[in-house]
Amino acid sequence: MATIDKDLVRNINKGTCLLLVGAGTSADVGFPSWASLVDIVQETLTISGKLSPKSIKLIELYKANNDYLNCFEEIAKEVGKKLLVDEIKIIFDSVSKKNSEVNSYITKWPFQFYLTTNYDSVLSEYLNREGVTAVERGNSLDDFRILHMNTRDAIFRIHGDFSNFETMILTKSDYDSIRNDKKFDYWRERIFSVLNMCNILIIGYSARDPNFIDQVERAKQIADPNKPVFMFAADIDAKTTRKLYEQNIRILRYDNIDGKHSGLKRLLKQYDHFLQKRNGRLIGVPEVDQKEAEIASSLYFYNEVVLKDISIIEKALYNIILNKLKERGTLHISEVKKALEDSKILYDEISCKNALGGMIAANYIKYNGDTVELTAIGHETVLNAKAGSDDIRSRFLIYCHTFLVNLGLAISSIDKIIAQIQNGLVSAFKKRGFEIANMIFGGKVVSLNTSTDFLDELEKYSSIFEQEEYICFAELILEILQRPSKEAKDYLAILANGYFVYHILGHDAESRAKRLDVLKNKELFIDSSILIPFMAKYCVNYDFAQALVSELKAIGIKLIVTNKLLRELSVHAEWALRNFRNTRFDDLDFYAAGVGISCRQNLFIDGAMKWSLGKSVSTFGDYMSEIFGSDNPNGFVKIFTEKVRENGIIIIDMDEIPGFEAKHYEDYEIAKSQIKENRIKHETYKSDQQCETEAELVVISSIRPFNFLTHSNNLKALTLKRDILHWPPETMYRFLNLNKKNVELSNLYDCMIGDFYSYGFNVINTDVLKAFSGPFFSQARMELAEQKRELGNVLDKFLTEEEIRYQSEDFTLPFYPLQTETYAARELKKANAIASIRISELEKIKKMTESERAEYLKMKSKKESRKKKAKRRRNGKKKK
Repeated sequence: MATIDKDLVRNINKGTCLLLVGAGTSADVGFPSWASLVDIVQETLTISGKLSPKSIKLIELYKANNDYLNCFEEIAKEVGKKLLVDEIKIIFDSVSKKNSEVNSYITKWPFQFYLTTNYDSVLSEYLNREGVTAVERGNSLDDFRILHMNTRDAIFRIHGDFSNFETMILTKSDYDSIRNDKKFDYWRERIFSVLNMCNILIIGYSARDPNFIDQVERAKQIADPNKPVFMFAADIDAKTTRKLYEQNIRILRYDNIDGKHSGLKRLLKQYDHFLQKRNGRLIGVPEVDQKEAEIASSLYFYNEVVLKDISIIEKALYNIILNKLKERGTLHISEVKKALEDSKILYDEISCKNALGGMIAANYIKYNGDTVELTAIGHETVLNAKAGSDDIRSRFLIYCHTFLVNLGLAISSIDKIIAQIQNGLVSAFKKRGFEIANMIFGGKVVSLNTSTDFLDELEKYSSIFEQEEYICFAELILEILQRPSKEAKDYLAILANGYFVYHILGHDAESRAKRLDVLKNKELFIDSSILIPFMAKYCVNYDFAQALVSELKAIGIKLIVTNKLLRELSVHAEWALRNFRNTRFDDLDFYAAGVGISCRQNLFIDGAMKWSLGKSVSTFGDYMSEIFGSDNPNGFVKIFTEKVRENGIIIIDMDEIPGFEAKHYEDYEIAKSQIKENRIKHETYKSDQQCETEAELVVISSIRPFNFLTHSNNLKALTLKRDILHWPPETMYRFLNLNKKNVELSNLYDCMIGDFYSYGFNVINTDVLKAFSGPFFSQARMELAEQKRELGNVLDKFLTEEEIRYQSEDFTLPFYPLQTETYAARELKKANAIASIRISELEKIKKMTESERAEYLKMKSKKESRKKKAKRRRNGKKKK
């Protein structure tokens, strides 16, 4: 039975839990306890001579047995109930109230309403501090008429108050009446009706309170396995707690050694980390499956960081290689690979080679034949980094020790907690690693009140510690995560790098498998950077392209090309044939074309040059005839179409995509113009066909999500949907090869606590993390709902429930709010600039037939051409 109960957290966060409040909460403000109240009343009435010696003797006897109800019963018999109530009111009115942590917590959490056995107005006062005007009611039939399961922001004093002494439940006979008297039928029926329908938490009762047994018996009658009753209570032994648990009453116990309920305050402080506050946006929102969120975060990290910079994998290998070199001094190249395998590191040959190359370039290591060894600079760097990380760890442990000392723990308990603190932080990273990293590097806040996932990890430690030790352990973990000192932040930064290494190198099997599933479940559009070398046999990247396409087809990924891409591809072949069809391979002009000296490089020419080696003198036309069965410059669209289909690659046009509308023709024209302008600006323009191909993919991407296999920065910049992945071909090849390996790290701890992080080669830093930091699953739905309210007209088509559901199922929802903001900003800007022109032109297009549309686009192109010529003429005149 965990100290922090996640079922209770869920119930409160739903906003449908009521709180039954006892005298302990009033005692925290300064009101007397039952025992003190009896003492004060007895003393006052004894001094005034209103209590007989016999009554005093009986009262003393009842007090010895903690029977306070019979104490008041005896006093009421002697002086009358009205005088007894008047005396108690005088005592309550004279109390100098102090600030109450307990009441602060229970009034800022989103309880639906309150029942209380207290006579004071403390709850109302503290609710007012939270900006809540609570309706106060007594325990009469009229008061109870508004008590039902939909009641909100109300306080019911179920034992009455000082306004009517007759309805106050104070003495033994009063308690007997509410249990059995017919006149209290309304009371019992309404109380039990509400309690049966609502989730209930009871607070402020200890085993010595006269109301305790009453509340426990009441709880037994309404609790069931699906709706347990929760109860914070002091001084309950473990045996009683277990027995009540079997009766569906969950006692959240604490020791009240100091009599000030300090244990309760500490416990409430821990719950506060996990509970929504009043008027919070996520009250009642269902919890997110945190395993899905964790996988989504891993996917997002890979997509936003690894896919953009494959060298990050190579940096992740530095530590393990340098660690082994420090141990051994010199390693044969085969031993380097074995060291990675022994350390359960997923890697590929290219990454390993590049990692070694990077360390050589930095002068950390040097080659000596087939071996590598540390240089003097490398050795010094390793020692300095190790010393730095050890210093960070030492400072962190001193900080933890000081924090625990201030909680009043014994040294033996402190040592026990510190021995487990690294395990606890690894558990925290396991559940909330990306949020913790955002907190360290991005200045974000770790929000634990959106889900109970972290409680599962904390619960694992409840059996290791005594209750007080566990509470202090959890308090230290939460302090580190939510209010970290500089020492804690520095240490968390080290752990964060180990955590990211774990994900970068693909150790998390579920994330790796899901990443592969995401890849399989979407079409993969391949562009000319793969398709041209795939066709141009013997060219520099031919083997690579063939192997990559083969790997993709083997795992069932649907490969797509467009007819425009095939036309672009044919232009490459036709250009080479028209210029070099009869050119011999020993011709200098042909060589220049092959290496891109005299004109653009052409991979068909490159392939022909490789093919010609060892052959008698041939021409480029001979190569094309042998490879494709033709050297006719005009027939390659058909040839490439057949080749593509033979290899199981699907051909599609944008107007065949479900969801395509007339307006997308205009989008196509805009995208083509932008791409051409950008390519000319960056001196990468080759042909209009290239721009048309990319423009068509941009339009398709605005209609449905898919993956790109491309080097094109234009596509990355212009595609609207963030869930589209742009895989560089080399990254895709490495990823597929990593997924062939069954090696996986069995324990996240090894990556985070082992020597992986020891040498200071940080994989992740502020800049890298800021590149992808953003809302995750726990916030995404609320972000989207708020955006839809604010930008409804703009987002109506883009942000549909179907789209949100799709994003949830595809594990991309955490990143979707950023995407919608980008889309909305772009749409608003576009609407302000070209709204009237776009509307009029779209109306024209909608009314056109296919032939009319083609003629319209042709005329528009001519019109644009005339404008450009006129502009050039004007510029020419100005120069003259």
